[in-house]
Amino acid sequence: MIKVIWTILFLICSLGLAGQKLIDVIANHDINEHQNFTFTNVNGMSFFDFDEDGWDDLTYPMENDSILIL
Repeated sequence: MIKVIWTILFLICSLGLAGQKLIDVIANHDINEHQNFTFTNVNGMSFFDFDEDGWDDLTYPMENDSILIL
């Protein structure tokens, strides 16, 4: 009986929780970068502060095993 009460209490409390909402901010920040690697299997992008300036750097893997950092 206690498990049922805890389950009902949990379900009632979780009704007010909202999921993650993603907002497209590309147009607001004038970002126009895109990937178009048609002759390779390399795709992806990462965000990391490589130069430790407090701003995330955009990185793209390149065909010759190098990384393009913007």
